[in-house]
Amino acid sequence: MKNIVIRAISGGVYVALIVTSILLFPSTPLLFAALFALLCAIGIKEVLNMGGADSHNALTATLDIVCGLSIFCIMPILNLPFDSSYMPLLRPASLLIIVYFILRPVCQLFIPSLNGMKSLAQSMLALVYVAIPLSLLYLLITPDKEILLAIFVLIWINDTGAYLVGMAIGKHKMFPRLSPKKTWEGLIGGMGFVLITVVVTYYLTTDGQDISKFAWLTGFGLLVSVAATLGDLIESMLKRAAGVKDSGNVIPGHGGVLDRIDSLLFVVPVMVVYLLLTYPGWNL
Repeated sequence: MKNIVIRAISGGVYVALIVTSILLFPSTPLLFAALFALLCAIGIKEVLNMGGADSHNALTATLDIVCGLSIFCIMPILNLPFDSSYMPLLRPASLLIIVYFILRPVCQLFIPSLNGMKSLAQSMLALVYVAIPLSLLYLLITPDKEILLAIFVLIWINDTGAYLVGMAIGKHKMFPRLSPKKTWEGLIGGMGFVLITVVVTYYLTTDGQDISKFAWLTGFGLLVSVAATLGDLIESMLKRAAGVKDSGNVIPGHGGVLDRIDSLLFVVPVMVVYLLLTYPGWNL
């Protein structure tokens, strides 16, 4: 019972922080930036930790986190008008990334205690898997913050629906070698919950006559549902390969940061592509 209470409290705090940071954007952009920069830094460290003691040390982890945060910072700067006061920050952030790709392999030469190939591969994985998807959040929140809020809400609804249906009638395992509890019934249940949410939202916000908008929202919901499930499975694959149950323990009752944002890390790039192809007036 105590674990359930702790899990509920920490989960509630996490959701409240996410929703608040989105709703207050752009009037309070630093809250959004600080929250996801923190998640980015911790997520990178968790990826490195999953590689074991021979994949990183304090120096390489620091370099990886600094580069990851530089990638995270560049995207909002690129998304601002060129006369913005933030533009002078673009040069040093870009320089840090370039220097990183020079310095990181060179540093490896002087750290014989680390497995060179494994260490460099782990570093690249951390940047590609965590930093780049989180940097793309700015592309989703800047034109219309309701889109990013909808993505988070639908991810949570999909997780809830998949859990409830999977627990109730789930029998056919999806990828038992990676995630023994995930079932095809749960996947369909999560999609069903998402589609119900999309349909209800559509009829509450329109006159019900715009078929093209209904089709667009349906595609939006289905992609979030499928991508969220794939993101969860991908993290399970990484944890299974590393031989760990959770990516970390910073969120009481939930594990690590990656255990909370694994779906988001795959949903974000998928939705950027979807919006780029289908959302009128939306571009990079």
